Amino acid sequence: MRSGLRTLVAVLAVLLQAACSPPRSIEALFVVADIAAGPGESRLKAATAPPVRKTIGYAFEGRVYTADVYWPGGNDTAEAATVLVPGVVRLGKDDPRMVAFADTLARARFLVFVPDLVNLRQLNVNSQDAAALVRAVHYVASRTGVGRQASVGMIAISYAAGPALLAAMADEARQSVRFVYAVGPYFSIETAVTYLTTGHFRRDAGSPWSKSAPSAYATWVFIHSCAAWLNNPDDRRNLTAIADMKLADADADISGYLAQLGAEGRKIHALLANTDPENVPGLIANLPGPVLSQLQALDLSARDFGDLKARLILVHGRDDLLIPHTESIALAAASHGNQNRLFIVDSLKHVELQFTGISGVFKLWQAVRTLLEERDRMPRPLWRE
Repeated sequence: MRSGLRTLVAVLAVLLQAACSPPRSIEALFVVADIAAGPGESRLKAATAPPVRKTIGYAFEGRVYTADVYWPGGNDTAEAATVLVPGVVRLGKDDPRMVAFADTLARARFLVFVPDLVNLRQLNVNSQDAAALVRAVHYVASRTGVGRQASVGMIAISYAAGPALLAAMADEARQSVRFVYAVGPYFSIETAVTYLTTGHFRRDAGSPWSKSAPSAYATWVFIHSCAAWLNNPDDRRNLTAIADMKLADADADISGYLAQLGAEGRKIHALLANTDPENVPGLIANLPGPVLSQLQALDLSARDFGDLKARLILVHGRDDLLIPHTESIALAAASHGNQNRLFIVDSLKHVELQFTGISGVFKLWQAVRTLLEERDRMPRPLWRE
Protein backbone atom coordinates (compact mmCIF):
# COMPACT_ATOMS: atom_id res chain seq x y z
CA MET A 1 0.00 0.00 0.00
CA ARG A 2 2.89 2.41 0.66
CA SER A 3 4.03 2.25 -2.96
CA GLY A 4 0.43 2.81 -3.99
CA LEU A 5 0.19 5.90 -1.85
CA ARG A 6 3.41 7.25 -3.34
CA THR A 7 1.82 6.76 -6.76
CA LEU A 8 -1.25 8.65 -5.61
CA VAL A 9 0.87 11.52 -4.37
CA ALA A 10 2.57 11.70 -7.75
CA VAL A 11 -0.81 11.77 -9.48
CA LEU A 12 -2.00 14.47 -7.09
CA ALA A 13 0.63 16.83 -8.46
CA VAL A 14 -0.95 16.41 -11.88
CA LEU A 15 -4.51 16.72 -10.64
CA LEU A 16 -3.80 19.99 -8.86
CA GLN A 17 -3.19 21.47 -12.30
CA ALA A 18 -6.67 20.50 -13.44
CA ALA A 19 -8.63 23.51 -14.58
CA CYS A 20 -12.06 22.04 -13.90
CA SER A 21 -13.36 21.73 -10.34
CA PRO A 22 -10.11 21.17 -8.39
CA PRO A 23 -11.96 20.46 -5.09
CA ARG A 24 -13.87 17.54 -6.66
CA SER A 25 -10.65 16.33 -8.31
CA ILE A 26 -8.88 16.18 -4.97
CA GLU A 27 -11.91 14.60 -3.30
CA ALA A 28 -11.92 11.87 -5.96
CA LEU A 29 -8.27 11.16 -5.23
CA PHE A 30 -8.99 10.82 -1.52
CA VAL A 31 -11.90 8.47 -2.28
CA VAL A 32 -9.63 6.26 -4.40
CA ALA A 33 -7.08 6.16 -1.58
CA ASP A 34 -9.79 5.30 0.94
CA ILE A 35 -11.11 2.44 -1.22
CA ALA A 36 -7.57 1.11 -1.45
CA ALA A 37 -7.10 1.47 2.33
CA GLY A 38 -10.24 -0.54 3.14
CA PRO A 39 -10.79 -0.24 6.90
CA GLY A 40 -7.29 1.24 7.33
CA GLU A 41 -6.28 4.86 7.76
CA SER A 42 -6.64 7.40 4.97
CA ARG A 43 -6.89 11.13 4.37
CA LEU A 44 -10.64 10.80 3.78
CA LYS A 45 -11.13 9.07 7.14
CA ALA A 46 -9.05 11.73 8.87
CA ALA A 47 -11.16 14.50 7.34
CA THR A 48 -14.64 13.01 7.95
CA ALA A 49 -16.62 11.64 10.87
CA PRO A 50 -17.42 7.91 10.98
CA PRO A 51 -20.62 7.20 9.02
CA VAL A 52 -23.79 6.03 10.74
CA ARG A 53 -24.94 2.53 9.83
CA LYS A 54 -28.39 1.18 10.64
CA THR A 55 -30.16 -2.05 9.74
CA ILE A 56 -33.78 -1.53 8.80
CA GLY A 57 -36.76 -3.56 7.66
CA TYR A 58 -39.03 -2.34 4.90
CA ALA A 59 -42.25 -3.72 3.49
CA PHE A 60 -43.33 -3.97 -0.12
CA GLU A 61 -46.60 -5.59 -1.19
CA GLY A 62 -46.88 -7.52 2.07
CA ARG A 63 -43.29 -8.82 2.11
CA VAL A 64 -40.63 -7.60 4.53
CA TYR A 65 -37.06 -6.98 3.37
CA THR A 66 -33.86 -6.06 5.20
CA ALA A 67 -31.20 -3.52 4.30
CA ASP A 68 -28.38 -1.49 5.82
CA VAL A 69 -28.49 2.29 5.46
CA TYR A 70 -25.33 4.39 5.77
CA TRP A 71 -25.40 8.15 6.42
CA PRO A 72 -22.50 10.61 6.51
CA GLY A 73 -21.43 11.22 10.09
CA GLY A 74 -20.91 14.40 12.08
CA ASN A 75 -22.16 17.57 10.47
CA ASP A 76 -21.95 16.23 6.91
CA THR A 77 -25.17 15.68 4.99
CA ALA A 78 -25.90 13.31 2.12
CA GLU A 79 -25.83 14.89 -1.34
CA ALA A 80 -27.33 11.90 -3.20
CA ALA A 81 -28.95 8.52 -2.53
CA THR A 82 -27.71 5.27 -4.03
CA VAL A 83 -28.59 1.59 -3.83
CA LEU A 84 -25.39 -0.44 -3.44
CA VAL A 85 -25.81 -4.02 -4.67
CA PRO A 86 -23.52 -6.61 -3.04
CA GLY A 87 -21.58 -9.15 -5.05
CA VAL A 88 -22.05 -12.91 -4.95
CA VAL A 89 -20.53 -13.63 -1.54
CA ARG A 90 -21.71 -15.59 1.49
CA LEU A 91 -21.77 -12.58 3.83
CA GLY A 92 -23.67 -10.37 1.40
CA LYS A 93 -24.17 -6.87 2.76
CA ASP A 94 -22.05 -7.78 5.80
CA ASP A 95 -18.97 -8.77 3.82
CA PRO A 96 -16.10 -6.62 5.21
CA ARG A 97 -15.21 -5.38 1.72
CA MET A 98 -18.80 -4.31 1.11
CA VAL A 99 -18.98 -2.59 4.50
CA ALA A 100 -15.73 -0.73 3.81
CA PHE A 101 -16.94 0.38 0.37
CA ALA A 102 -20.29 1.56 1.73
CA ASP A 103 -18.41 3.41 4.45
CA THR A 104 -16.29 5.17 1.81
CA LEU A 105 -19.38 6.18 -0.17
CA ALA A 106 -21.01 7.59 2.96
CA ARG A 107 -17.86 9.57 3.73
CA ALA A 108 -18.16 10.88 0.17
CA ARG A 109 -21.62 12.20 1.13
CA PHE A 110 -23.82 9.50 -0.33
CA LEU A 111 -26.80 8.04 1.48
CA VAL A 112 -26.09 4.35 0.86
CA PHE A 113 -28.81 1.69 0.87
CA VAL A 114 -27.49 -1.89 0.82
CA PRO A 115 -30.27 -4.50 0.45
CA ASP A 116 -29.91 -7.99 1.82
CA LEU A 117 -30.24 -10.25 -1.23
CA VAL A 118 -30.62 -13.80 0.03
CA ASN A 119 -29.96 -15.43 -3.34
CA LEU A 120 -26.56 -13.77 -3.69
CA ARG A 121 -25.62 -14.79 -0.15
CA GLN A 122 -26.46 -18.35 -1.16
CA LEU A 123 -24.17 -17.99 -4.21
CA ASN A 124 -27.13 -18.07 -6.54
CA VAL A 125 -27.32 -15.40 -9.24
CA ASN A 126 -31.05 -15.22 -9.93
CA SER A 127 -33.19 -13.08 -12.20
CA GLN A 128 -35.66 -12.70 -9.31
CA ASP A 129 -33.18 -10.34 -7.67
CA ALA A 130 -34.06 -7.73 -10.30
CA ALA A 131 -37.55 -7.53 -8.77
CA ALA A 132 -36.06 -7.24 -5.28
CA LEU A 133 -33.88 -4.35 -6.49
CA VAL A 134 -36.88 -2.63 -8.08
CA ARG A 135 -38.49 -2.73 -4.63
CA ALA A 136 -35.32 -1.32 -3.05
CA VAL A 137 -35.25 1.55 -5.56
CA HIS A 138 -38.95 2.21 -5.01
CA TYR A 139 -38.45 2.31 -1.24
CA VAL A 140 -35.44 4.62 -1.36
CA ALA A 141 -37.18 6.93 -3.84
CA SER A 142 -40.26 7.09 -1.63
CA ARG A 143 -38.12 8.05 1.37
CA THR A 144 -35.79 10.54 -0.29
CA GLY A 145 -37.94 12.53 -2.70
CA VAL A 146 -41.43 13.43 -3.72
CA GLY A 147 -42.85 12.43 -7.08
CA ARG A 148 -40.54 13.24 -9.95
CA GLN A 149 -37.97 14.71 -7.58
CA ALA A 150 -37.10 11.21 -6.46
CA SER A 151 -33.65 10.36 -7.76
CA VAL A 152 -31.63 7.26 -6.95
CA GLY A 153 -28.30 5.93 -8.16
CA MET A 154 -27.34 2.27 -8.36
CA ILE A 155 -23.86 0.85 -7.79
CA ALA A 156 -23.42 -2.83 -8.57
CA ILE A 157 -20.54 -5.25 -8.32
CA SER A 158 -19.67 -8.09 -10.71
CA TYR A 159 -22.48 -10.49 -11.69
CA ALA A 160 -24.90 -8.52 -9.50
CA ALA A 161 -24.72 -5.79 -12.15
CA GLY A 162 -27.00 -7.94 -14.30
CA PRO A 163 -30.00 -7.85 -11.94
CA ALA A 164 -29.20 -4.18 -11.20
CA LEU A 165 -29.42 -3.21 -14.87
CA LEU A 166 -32.58 -5.27 -15.32
CA ALA A 167 -34.08 -3.39 -12.37
CA ALA A 168 -33.02 -0.03 -13.79
CA MET A 169 -34.81 -0.87 -17.05
CA ALA A 170 -38.01 -2.03 -15.34
CA ASP A 171 -41.14 0.09 -15.74
CA GLU A 172 -41.47 0.61 -11.98
CA ALA A 173 -37.92 1.92 -11.50
CA ARG A 174 -36.57 3.48 -14.70
CA GLN A 175 -37.87 6.98 -13.96
CA SER A 176 -36.23 7.03 -10.52
CA VAL A 177 -32.79 5.62 -11.38
CA ARG A 178 -30.44 8.45 -12.36
CA PHE A 179 -27.28 6.40 -12.94
CA VAL A 180 -25.97 2.84 -12.80
CA TYR A 181 -22.31 2.49 -11.82
CA ALA A 182 -21.24 -1.08 -12.62
CA VAL A 183 -17.88 -2.52 -11.57
CA GLY A 184 -16.77 -5.62 -13.53
CA PRO A 185 -20.16 -6.43 -15.14
CA TYR A 186 -21.08 -9.00 -17.76
CA PHE A 187 -23.08 -8.36 -20.95
CA SER A 188 -23.62 -11.65 -22.79
CA ILE A 189 -24.42 -14.79 -20.81
CA GLU A 190 -22.98 -16.93 -23.60
CA THR A 191 -19.70 -14.99 -23.51
CA ALA A 192 -19.52 -15.09 -19.71
CA VAL A 193 -20.20 -18.83 -19.59
CA THR A 194 -17.67 -19.45 -22.37
CA TYR A 195 -15.03 -17.68 -20.31
CA LEU A 196 -15.94 -19.39 -17.03
CA THR A 197 -15.85 -22.87 -18.54
CA THR A 198 -13.06 -22.64 -21.16
CA GLY A 199 -11.08 -19.49 -20.34
CA HIS A 200 -11.65 -18.15 -23.86
CA PHE A 201 -12.94 -14.68 -24.71
CA ARG A 202 -12.82 -12.26 -27.64
CA ARG A 203 -13.72 -8.70 -28.51
CA ASP A 204 -16.55 -9.73 -30.87
CA ALA A 205 -17.71 -12.66 -33.00
CA GLY A 206 -15.27 -11.82 -35.79
CA SER A 207 -12.20 -11.52 -33.56
CA PRO A 208 -9.73 -14.27 -32.72
CA TRP A 209 -10.03 -16.01 -29.37
CA SER A 210 -7.86 -14.98 -26.43
CA LYS A 211 -7.30 -17.27 -23.48
CA SER A 212 -6.81 -16.67 -19.79
CA ALA A 213 -7.21 -18.59 -16.54
CA PRO A 214 -10.67 -17.76 -15.16
CA SER A 215 -11.23 -17.49 -11.43
CA ALA A 216 -12.15 -20.88 -10.00
CA TYR A 217 -14.41 -19.06 -7.54
CA ALA A 218 -16.53 -17.63 -10.36
CA THR A 219 -16.70 -20.99 -12.14
CA TRP A 220 -17.94 -22.85 -9.09
CA VAL A 221 -20.38 -20.09 -8.15
CA PHE A 222 -21.83 -20.52 -11.64
CA ILE A 223 -22.25 -24.27 -11.01
CA HIS A 224 -23.77 -23.44 -7.60
CA SER A 225 -26.32 -21.23 -9.33
CA CYS A 226 -27.12 -23.89 -11.94
CA ALA A 227 -27.72 -26.42 -9.17
CA ALA A 228 -30.21 -24.11 -7.45
CA TRP A 229 -32.24 -23.83 -10.67
CA LEU A 230 -32.66 -27.59 -11.25
CA ASN A 231 -35.92 -29.49 -10.76
CA ASN A 232 -34.30 -32.84 -9.88
CA PRO A 233 -33.56 -32.79 -6.12
CA ASP A 234 -30.79 -35.39 -6.34
CA ASP A 235 -28.93 -33.52 -9.06
CA ARG A 236 -29.50 -30.27 -7.20
CA ARG A 237 -28.02 -31.75 -4.03
CA ASN A 238 -25.05 -33.42 -5.77
CA LEU A 239 -24.10 -30.38 -7.85
CA THR A 240 -24.35 -28.12 -4.81
CA ALA A 241 -22.06 -30.50 -2.91
CA ILE A 242 -19.58 -30.49 -5.81
CA ALA A 243 -19.53 -26.69 -5.96
CA ASP A 244 -19.21 -26.32 -2.19
CA MET A 245 -16.35 -28.81 -2.04
CA LYS A 246 -14.45 -27.08 -4.85
CA LEU A 247 -15.02 -23.66 -3.32
CA ALA A 248 -13.54 -24.94 -0.07
CA ASP A 249 -10.70 -26.96 -1.64
CA ALA A 250 -9.67 -26.71 -5.28
CA ASP A 251 -8.16 -30.21 -5.09
CA ALA A 252 -11.22 -31.88 -3.57
CA ASP A 253 -12.13 -35.29 -5.05
CA ILE A 254 -15.64 -34.95 -6.52
CA SER A 255 -15.64 -38.18 -8.56
CA GLY A 256 -18.15 -39.85 -6.25
CA TYR A 257 -20.69 -37.06 -6.73
CA LEU A 258 -20.08 -36.94 -10.50
CA ALA A 259 -20.91 -40.64 -10.73
CA GLN A 260 -24.29 -39.99 -9.10
CA LEU A 261 -25.40 -37.24 -11.49
CA GLY A 262 -28.62 -37.81 -13.40
CA ALA A 263 -29.59 -36.50 -16.83
CA GLU A 264 -29.91 -32.85 -15.74
CA GLY A 265 -26.66 -32.86 -13.80
CA ARG A 266 -24.74 -34.52 -16.63
CA LYS A 267 -25.79 -31.76 -19.05
CA ILE A 268 -24.35 -29.15 -16.73
CA HIS A 269 -21.18 -31.18 -16.21
CA ALA A 270 -20.78 -31.53 -19.98
CA LEU A 271 -20.69 -27.74 -20.23
CA LEU A 272 -18.22 -27.53 -17.35
CA ALA A 273 -15.91 -30.21 -18.79
CA ASN A 274 -15.84 -28.72 -22.29
CA THR A 275 -12.66 -26.88 -23.36
CA ASP A 276 -13.63 -25.78 -26.89
CA PRO A 277 -15.30 -22.34 -26.98
CA GLU A 278 -17.00 -23.15 -30.27
CA ASN A 279 -19.01 -25.89 -28.52
CA VAL A 280 -20.46 -23.64 -25.83
CA PRO A 281 -23.57 -22.35 -27.68
CA GLY A 282 -24.77 -25.88 -28.38
CA LEU A 283 -24.06 -27.03 -24.82
CA ILE A 284 -25.98 -24.07 -23.41
CA ALA A 285 -28.93 -24.81 -25.69
CA ASN A 286 -28.92 -28.40 -24.35
CA LEU A 287 -29.08 -27.36 -20.68
CA PRO A 288 -32.12 -28.31 -18.56
CA GLY A 289 -35.12 -26.03 -19.13
CA PRO A 290 -35.04 -24.20 -15.76
CA VAL A 291 -31.31 -23.45 -16.15
CA LEU A 292 -31.72 -22.21 -19.71
CA SER A 293 -34.67 -20.03 -18.66
CA GLN A 294 -32.63 -18.38 -15.92
CA LEU A 295 -29.68 -17.76 -18.22
CA GLN A 296 -31.97 -16.21 -20.82
CA ALA A 297 -33.62 -14.00 -18.19
CA LEU A 298 -30.21 -12.74 -17.02
CA ASP A 299 -28.81 -12.18 -20.53
CA LEU A 300 -28.28 -8.44 -21.01
CA SER A 301 -27.30 -8.87 -24.66
CA ALA A 302 -30.91 -9.83 -25.44
CA ARG A 303 -32.29 -6.62 -23.89
CA ASP A 304 -33.33 -3.39 -25.54
CA PHE A 305 -31.22 -0.73 -23.86
CA GLY A 306 -33.63 1.89 -25.08
CA ASP A 307 -35.45 1.03 -21.83
CA LEU A 308 -32.48 2.27 -19.81
CA LYS A 309 -33.02 5.92 -18.94
CA ALA A 310 -30.18 6.05 -16.43
CA ARG A 311 -26.66 7.07 -17.32
CA LEU A 312 -24.37 4.05 -17.41
CA ILE A 313 -20.85 4.20 -15.97
CA LEU A 314 -18.73 1.07 -16.46
CA VAL A 315 -15.50 0.31 -14.62
CA HIS A 316 -13.60 -2.87 -15.49
CA GLY A 317 -10.15 -4.25 -14.74
CA ARG A 318 -8.19 -5.14 -17.86
CA ASP A 319 -6.92 -8.34 -16.19
CA ASP A 320 -10.22 -9.34 -14.58
CA LEU A 321 -10.26 -13.10 -14.02
CA LEU A 322 -13.99 -13.37 -13.25
CA ILE A 323 -15.47 -11.48 -16.18
CA PRO A 324 -13.33 -10.37 -19.16
CA HIS A 325 -13.08 -6.62 -19.69
CA THR A 326 -14.43 -7.06 -23.21
CA GLU A 327 -17.87 -7.51 -21.62
CA SER A 328 -17.91 -3.89 -20.47
CA ILE A 329 -16.79 -2.80 -23.95
CA ALA A 330 -19.74 -4.70 -25.46
CA LEU A 331 -22.13 -3.34 -22.84
CA ALA A 332 -21.01 0.22 -23.53
CA ALA A 333 -21.53 -0.30 -27.27
CA ALA A 334 -25.04 -1.67 -26.75
CA SER A 335 -26.08 1.27 -24.54
CA HIS A 336 -24.49 4.06 -26.58
CA GLY A 337 -27.59 6.24 -26.37
CA ASN A 338 -27.34 6.70 -22.61
CA GLN A 339 -24.31 9.02 -22.44
CA ASN A 340 -22.35 6.16 -20.91
CA ARG A 341 -18.76 6.27 -19.74
CA LEU A 342 -16.35 3.35 -19.95
CA PHE A 343 -13.17 3.00 -17.88
CA ILE A 344 -10.86 0.02 -18.48
CA VAL A 345 -8.47 0.15 -15.52
CA ASP A 346 -5.03 -1.47 -15.37
CA SER A 347 -4.86 -1.25 -11.57
CA LEU A 348 -8.08 -3.16 -10.92
CA LYS A 349 -8.27 -6.94 -10.49
CA HIS A 350 -12.03 -7.41 -10.74
CA VAL A 351 -12.96 -5.40 -7.62
CA GLU A 352 -9.59 -5.45 -5.86
CA LEU A 353 -7.19 -2.53 -6.28
CA GLN A 354 -3.61 -3.36 -7.24
CA PHE A 355 -1.48 -0.33 -8.05
CA THR A 356 0.50 -1.04 -11.21
CA GLY A 357 1.39 2.46 -12.36
CA ILE A 358 0.26 6.02 -12.66
CA SER A 359 -1.87 5.40 -15.76
CA GLY A 360 -4.04 2.85 -13.96
CA VAL A 361 -4.48 5.07 -10.92
CA PHE A 362 -5.28 8.03 -13.16
CA LYS A 363 -8.01 6.05 -14.97
CA LEU A 364 -9.48 4.92 -11.66
CA TRP A 365 -9.43 8.52 -10.44
CA GLN A 366 -11.38 9.52 -13.56
CA ALA A 367 -13.96 6.81 -12.84
CA VAL A 368 -14.43 7.95 -9.25
CA ARG A 369 -14.56 11.60 -10.28
CA THR A 370 -17.36 10.70 -12.70
CA LEU A 371 -19.29 9.11 -9.83
CA LEU A 372 -18.89 12.29 -7.77
CA GLU A 373 -20.12 14.34 -10.71
CA GLU A 374 -23.28 12.24 -10.76
CA ARG A 375 -23.68 12.83 -7.03
CA ASP A 376 -23.44 16.58 -7.52
CA ARG A 377 -26.07 16.57 -10.27
CA MET A 378 -28.69 14.82 -8.13
CA PRO A 379 -31.20 16.45 -5.79
CA ARG A 380 -30.28 16.22 -2.12
CA PRO A 381 -32.13 13.29 -0.51
CA LEU A 382 -34.51 14.01 2.37
CA TRP A 383 -34.53 10.67 4.13
CA ARG A 384 -37.71 9.94 6.08
CA GLU A 385 -37.96 6.96 8.43
